[in-house]
Amino acid sequence: MTAGTRAPLRVPFSDLWSMRIEHPYSMLVRAGGHAWTCGQCPLAANGAVLAPEDIIGQAEHVDRYIRTLLVKADYTPANVGKLVIYHACQEPAALSQVLSRFGRAYPGALLIPVGTPYFYYPGMKIEIDVHATGHRGPLLSRELYGLRLRAVDAGDLVWMSLEVLDHAAVAPGRSVPASNVVLQALREFAGISTEALLADHWFVIEDGAASALDALRRAGLITDIGAAVGVALPPGVIAIGELTFSSNGVMRSLARSPHSGTAVFARSSRSHFWIAARSLSGASLVEETEAIMAAISAMMRAQDWRFEDVTKATTHYLGSSAPQDLHGNMAVRNAYYRRPGPASTGLPVAGFPFSQSKVAVDVLGVIE
Repeated sequence: MTAGTRAPLRVPFSDLWSMRIEHPYSMLVRAGGHAWTCGQCPLAANGAVLAPEDIIGQAEHVDRYIRTLLVKADYTPANVGKLVIYHACQEPAALSQVLSRFGRAYPGALLIPVGTPYFYYPGMKIEIDVHATGHRGPLLSRELYGLRLRAVDAGDLVWMSLEVLDHAAVAPGRSVPASNVVLQALREFAGISTEALLADHWFVIEDGAASALDALRRAGLITDIGAAVGVALPPGVIAIGELTFSSNGVMRSLARSPHSGTAVFARSSRSHFWIAARSLSGASLVEETEAIMAAISAMMRAQDWRFEDVTKATTHYLGSSAPQDLHGNMAVRNAYYRRPGPASTGLPVAGFPFSQSKVAVDVLGVIE
């Protein structure tokens, strides 16, 4: 534990809200000067959906849950650096109202709206991941070369969103930026090098994003193009990268390890590690999840990391709105953790446009 950081804290599920399946996850994990929540849902203590079909009413419940958890972590809204706002809202006015609410409630935080086709409990319209830090800088924002960049300095981490704008709409006749232009944009914006990339999630519209993502992949900003998920994005945006950079020491080289037909990727800095995996087998959702978790476990053993050190786990899967689709793959993931485990988020997406995979899982951990 570095000087000035507090002892790890894991806030277990209790009477705040609950899911309809037993699990080993935490509501919030604070470690190494940062905190992560599980996806905060508008659910009651018995797992019932609150304010069904009402995203504005559900946002009020989720906001209240977030504030309660921040108090438990000895944080305030000013410590929140990033909110990933998953939503299933088809009404632009209602979504705008929700985004405005969270923008006012957590000033200076990076907001990343991601439209999912549905959630796993009928009537649920919103789920929010919270990333907080004890040392948050101001929100930086700039538009360069058809890219909209926003970033928050979180001490030894930098949280960034990279929006790829629809050039046909914003600059007719202009092609997507080349990889060297992307790198220049990052340097001009925040002095960031792609060599410092620790973790990434990519959200894309189902068509029209391939050429832009290829330039970003060549620039070193996409770990696994096959893990990019198809979602609904704000008007004029064809792709969003949710990126985490490390400013704490030199990153270890990207590790790749084929394991039973599974693509596995890993990075680490002096203070954090990240592993991402997806199956290449074309098997069922549960079978792919089993292969993914076995591959992540093998990578952990090879690097001498532990599931006990995972602070945030994220799963995107191709399934229906039926709870059993979530519960089926969740039961496989649950077996690798002991209570209180990491903050975890798992939700359905519209698809994986660049692969045949049905599920992708990644874990972020703190190196003590």
